[in-house]
Amino acid sequence: MKFRTTAIVNAIGSSSVDLNALITRSWKKHRELGVRGYCSPLLDCDYSMKTCLPVNRQSPNIINSSLSNHQGIVPFGILQHGGIAYHRKRLAAVQRRCALRVACAYRTVSHEAVMVVAGAIPIHLLAKERKEVYQKKGQPGTRSTKKEESREETLGRWQEEWDAAQKWQWTKRLIPRLGPWLGRSLGEVDFFLTQLLTGHGAFRAYLHKMGRARSPMCLHCSDARDDACHTFFVCERWAGWRHAVEDELGGLQPETLDQKMIESDRNWKRVASFARAVLSEKRMELASQGPAAHEGTSSSEE
Repeated sequence: MKFRTTAIVNAIGSSSVDLNALITRSWKKHRELGVRGYCSPLLDCDYSMKTCLPVNRQSPNIINSSLSNHQGIVPFGILQHGGIAYHRKRLAAVQRRCALRVACAYRTVSHEAVMVVAGAIPIHLLAKERKEVYQKKGQPGTRSTKKEESREETLGRWQEEWDAAQKWQWTKRLIPRLGPWLGRSLGEVDFFLTQLLTGHGAFRAYLHKMGRARSPMCLHCSDARDDACHTFFVCERWAGWRHAVEDELGGLQPETLDQKMIESDRNWKRVASFARAVLSEKRMELASQGPAAHEGTSSSEE
């Protein structure tokens, strides 16, 4: 999906980001390095981080935030041009901040999982892809064909890394194959849907792990851990909403949820509204249990 890698820089309030200034600064860096001819903007990771912070601070991870109205995002397109080998970790940290904003995710979500949810190809894979495209210059075929081939290879490497990962099992269970998820032409993740996809949010098992709830057990099923799987697929407290969705989409199972969601825009919105309804109600229930249960449900990360 092209909008995930397009350079998106919007002015927010009194703070604005001047893209021309970034390009000018980058061009000066090229001249200082003795590089001649046209070069794409080069941003060092420190400058990328400094650009990211003031904008993100004015764009909190609010409940109604979504990709279409989320303006405070330092562009992935610019980050693709930044840094050199030993800056890899720092560049990844900048990209992770951006992905957390795109996905409206809690900052406890792992780098690997939030990249998948946000649909953002990890920076180290993008760097390798760009290198391969450059090395194919002079070979038979059009530039667009070469770029498509390199992108397919990149997605294949990403899938291998995702399959080999030992953690993030819940997100892997919901999104086992990256191709269909990344290639969809519909649907945006939001604050509530991301909680369903990551398991980080208004779930007592998660809040207990973070020290924000007294117990990991479900308030309605005393013998069950209150995690995302239990909440959306098992707990009888939410059976009414769950059955209403199943009447429209068919049986709900973690392993097939992403397939149902990307079948149509209607299906996507139905699942998203289900997540919003359940988690909104859960937030109120957790708030009624006292501050210890409610603190971790705050929507702001910073």
